[in-house]
Formats: sequence, structure tokens, C-alpha cells
Amino acid sequence: YCDDQANRLGMSLLQGGMWLCEPCLWIFWKHTGQLIATTHCELIGLDAAKTGEVLAQPESEDLVRSYVRLFTRYFKRNVDLLTDIWA
Repeated sequence: YCDDQANRLGMSLLQGGMWLCEPCLWIFWKHTGQLIATTHCELIGLDAAKTGEVLAQPESEDLVRSYVRLFTRYFKRNVDLLTDIWA
């Protein structure tokens, strides 16, 4: 979600239910911005490399692997839509 003022300033505003930084779990990713909270929020950190190791195990759920394949395929075809903000 970007309101007009934030858009003019090159900022993106997040609302409840949105999340950040998922692409770094599935593809090579370089963060280039800043995250500044203006209200109370919760932040959960995952080690992307360790998460990848766990999901690479044979016992990982097929659903997770299918999601990762769909995610990477979609954004390889739609690079202009790729952002680290997700709703």
C-alpha cells in the first residue's frame, strides 16, 4: 500500500497483515532500503541459509517445495513486480 504522499517521497507504507523480506528466503536478494517503524510492531528474524537447509531435507513438505518453485518461477517471469513488501 502506498499513499500519495509516501509515493512521492519514494516510500511504501505497510499495514497490518503485510510482511517483509520473504524473497530472501527463496532467491538471491539484496536489501537496498530502510525499515522504520512508526508504531509498535513485531519483527521475527529467520536465518535464510538455515531455513533453506531445513527445507532442502527430503522430509520437507511437498507443499513448501511447490510454493518455492511457484514463487521463483513467477518472479523470474515478472521481475518488475518483485518487491520485499508482500500483502
